[in-house]
Formats: sequence, structure tokens, C-alpha cells
Amino acid sequence: MFPLQIDADYQLRANAPFPRQADAVKLAIKSFASHASKDTVLLFKQHPLNNVLMYWKSRIQRLARRYKVPDRVHFVRAGNLYEQLTHTLGTVLINSTVGMHVLKHGCPVKTPGVAVYDIPGLTFQGPLDDFWTKAENPTRSCAMSSLR
Repeated sequence: MFPLQIDADYQLRANAPFPRQADAVKLAIKSFASHASKDTVLLFKQHPLNNVLMYWKSRIQRLARRYKVPDRVHFVRAGNLYEQLTHTLGTVLINSTVGMHVLKHGCPVKTPGVAVYDIPGLTFQGPLDDFWTKAENPTRSCAMSSLR
């Protein structure tokens, strides 16, 4: 899963290595296409406060076609996060509070941005290309003490 943020979000502007969220989306799809298991899918979830000025669905579909994974990359506008997490093997996000929910759920997280919870034992520390096949669930003791 890749939960999208609003481009004006301070966390995105100040704590991300990308000038635009679109750059992170492109990087994630390209990396996923080249390195993820062929039986997995990548789900992009629109931010609940997105005012639809940015049409992510068409942009994501175009990138998925470019990287030859149109059947493995999906976009949803809404949905219950906790229900979606029950089917999630891992989450890539720039820096979002969703990351804390994912960690509480026990799923691997990769954050290329600066996040207070991006620490060894809690989030995946390797490169994004390795995340798709090498990420492990957060260490329970580390997750519980960090998320209290």
C-alpha cells in the first residue's frame, strides 16, 4: 500500500527527498515493477482530504502502463484503512501518520522521508528496491515501546 498525501502537507514539503509527491509515486511504481514478486499488487490510496485537484488515478494508471504492471497497480479513493491493512503485506509512504497505524498493525513500513518512527527494528532501513522482497515485520518490542 502507498497512502498518498496532500502536496501542500508540511511533512511532504519539509521532510521528503522529493520535490513533488508525483516523483515518489513514480519511483515506487518503477521499483515495484522491477523488484516485487509477480503475485503482489501495489495499492495507492487517495488522502481523505484530497480535493481532487490532482487526478491521481489517471496518473498512476499511466505510470503502471509505462512500467508494464497495469494489472498489479491499483488506486482507490476511499476505504476503511484498518480493513485495507488486513490485506497489506507492507506500506511505502513518504512520511505520514498512517505509518504509525501500519506499524501498530504489525506490517513492514518503508519511509524514504524523515519520520520520527523511522528507526531500526521498527521500519525497513534498506533501499526501496529491497523492500518488496526483504522487508520484515517490525520487532514487536520495538514497535510497542515506540508507539506508546
